[in-house]
Amino acid sequence: MLELVMDELLDGILVINCSSRKVSYFNNKFASMWGIPHHILASNDNQTLLNHVKTKISYPEEFLKPIQSLYKNDENWQDEIRFKDGRTLLRKSISIPGTNTLKSRVWIFKDITNEKSVFIDSLTGCLNRKAWDSLGNEHGEKINHSIQYCVAVIDLNDFKSINDDFGHEAGDRVLKRLGATLKRLIRNKQDKVFRTGGDEFCILLESTTDISSSIATRLSNELIAAGINAATGVYMSNQEGGIIDAFRKADERMLSRKKTQKHLHNSLIHPSHLVSTRKTKTDEEIEMLANLSVAIKKGELKLAFQPIFNRSNQIAWIEVLCRWKHEGQDIPPNVFIPLSESTGHIHRIWDWALEESIKTVHRWKQNSQYTSISINFSAVQVEYYKNTGFSYPDQIKRICYQYNVSPKCIKIELTETSLLTDLDKAKELFNELSEMGIDICIDDYGTGFSSLSIMQALPIKCIKIDGSFVNGVPHNLSNTAISKGTISMAHELGIEVCAECIENADQIQFLESYGCDYFQGYFKSKPLSAEEMAKCIETHLN
Repeated sequence: MLELVMDELLDGILVINCSSRKVSYFNNKFASMWGIPHHILASNDNQTLLNHVKTKISYPEEFLKPIQSLYKNDENWQDEIRFKDGRTLLRKSISIPGTNTLKSRVWIFKDITNEKSVFIDSLTGCLNRKAWDSLGNEHGEKINHSIQYCVAVIDLNDFKSINDDFGHEAGDRVLKRLGATLKRLIRNKQDKVFRTGGDEFCILLESTTDISSSIATRLSNELIAAGINAATGVYMSNQEGGIIDAFRKADERMLSRKKTQKHLHNSLIHPSHLVSTRKTKTDEEIEMLANLSVAIKKGELKLAFQPIFNRSNQIAWIEVLCRWKHEGQDIPPNVFIPLSESTGHIHRIWDWALEESIKTVHRWKQNSQYTSISINFSAVQVEYYKNTGFSYPDQIKRICYQYNVSPKCIKIELTETSLLTDLDKAKELFNELSEMGIDICIDDYGTGFSSLSIMQALPIKCIKIDGSFVNGVPHNLSNTAISKGTISMAHELGIEVCAECIENADQIQFLESYGCDYFQGYFKSKPLSAEEMAKCIETHLN
């Protein structure tokens, strides 16, 4: 009758003899709860049973840790066990006194998955706000306030723009990725990740020593690797203030960093650039960056060359353009270049493009087709120079010497000038390049707020009027006025002017009448391969 009653219980019951370590009793609920095969149950061997159980749970080492010590004393025990399949069991252990041969330990397992689910965020799988609010309550997560916790607060910086630009499904995928990223910091079941708000998360990491510095570093690296831009604050709790006080201080640090990042972002970036400079990436962008990271090694990047003509229809110089074809599909530069700038891939692209360009000039030179080239140089690289001291002049000198090409045949086209944060450092870099005989051009002039101040501060030799202002000239009155004014102003400053995106002869004739020095566009020549460009040079030499 007792066994019939035990089999009707909702809890799994297991009794182990402390002396022999053999199974004395188990009920049907225990067997079904753990999915234990009949042959293991029939063996009555506790070790065989444990080996099977370990395959079912998320933290087997922590599951086994209290078992050996409990068989040596009369203490009772209670904890929670998390299964790989998502279930959570409450485990209780009770010592049954008796002689050495009769002393036993009863293990009771209760499925509390449904109770725990009210504390789980359905989207990310992290603990939710209710779990956070229940800290220390009898129904919530049990937190030991006698030990220290490292508290980290994480808040996405541009979550609204993700939702606005790509939709809420993309936003949900970013939240899931952030949740998964934060879970990588979890070391054991005592560590916890909470989603405390829409795009706000918190981590609790148990520790007896101050690990805030190492956690802050690791957290930053994990977020960068996941393509996530978030403000973070990390603080170590103490017994006086406890977890809530540590959370408050970590939150203050996070808000301070968010404010600093927002001020820097707003002061440097024109609204039209917000999407291209956004650091948090969608899944599609993450995949693209993964492909881009090996594109050079796989030979997917190619150079194209577009000639720039003077008023005598001679090639003045050639702009080097980067092209990427992945799995037969052309990826537009205005898609992958901004992505590469926001992640550091731009530096590898620059290194490759610089050497390939100079190598190409060397081949042309051998065929008496010596000409100048211009290479795009991002304002992000100026920041890299400022922060690391990397010497671009030395790099250019070294590669030019290697291929027996003069640095004077190189021009630098500075892009995204509105992102420059330190004109003094930029001036230092470009003055050094200018002293080597390298001309500095401003690309896409007129699209950045700070173009005029940059022209005054840097040793600019030429500006290229952005194609959006050349479009429709001379019939578009607004663009015509801008183009005429730009040419006049540049010449007053002793700076030459190139018009981009030339589409017809009328544009050339009109702009030439107002003194435009150079012309570039499909009407003159589309971008060409190195071999096609060599033939084009030969044609215009003859």
